[in-house]
Amino acid sequence: MSLRIGRVLTGVVYGAVVLTAALAPPPTLALLVLLLALLAYAELSRLFAGHPARPLSLGLVLVAALQAPHFLPGREAWVDACILSLGLLSGMIGWGIRRRGGAAPGIAFSVAAAVYVGWLLGYLVDLGLAGSAHAARVGSALPVWLLLALLPTWAADVVAYAAGTAMGRRSLAPRISPGKTWEGTVAGFMAAAAAALALARFGGIPPVSAAIVAAALGPAALCGDLLESYLKRRAGAKDSGTLLPGHGGVLDRIDSLIAVAPLVAAALAAGGRVG
Repeated sequence: MSLRIGRVLTGVVYGAVVLTAALAPPPTLALLVLLLALLAYAELSRLFAGHPARPLSLGLVLVAALQAPHFLPGREAWVDACILSLGLLSGMIGWGIRRRGGAAPGIAFSVAAAVYVGWLLGYLVDLGLAGSAHAARVGSALPVWLLLALLPTWAADVVAYAAGTAMGRRSLAPRISPGKTWEGTVAGFMAAAAAALALARFGGIPPVSAAIVAAALGPAALCGDLLESYLKRRAGAKDSGTLLPGHGGVLDRIDSLIAVAPLVAAALAAGGRVG
């Protein structure tokens, strides 16, 4: 019982901090995103201590540098494509040479990890800067796109955990994340879709954007969660850290958002094209 209370209290405090930053001037959100990304990268480095795949400490500089393009006005899509391709290619190279000696595997995984936690989470900054663009029913001060990433993700997490605990029977991915069940996952998908549609209707978000988020946010959040779980299993760890009681580390808390943030950013772009 005490563990569950600790989990709830940690979740409430974490949510309050993130929402406060979301509603504050943009620099506050950017600083929080940068802090979370740096902590997540540090956790990855500690997870793989002693492994050739360990991201190097110097990668923290790259994590910070990858925040900068998110502030570029009118950023071209090719910039995003190049950075994402760099991260994917680096991860593939690191995996291919992971058994070799020298610094090469660590360098490759450093770039991949920096893109993973630095660049992808940085899309939250894009969403915060977008404010209420293309949203017809809210004031310009409300970051509706950022809330569209945060609130449905949290709804999916809470409902999936509650439903899985109460009635979960069939394991979803026992080798990667033994605690996840099909029952909890489906309930989480439904909660994410309902929250996304409700927020989209409240904000007057373009239908195509609402449809993208409602249909894909739950699966995207699950993929982000499973990827982080896979990394932990490869490292032989249960949690990415111990900073957040009841939740583990920072990476355990933001793993879904890392995948959801670029999805909602894509929905924002789609809404701008049809709005």
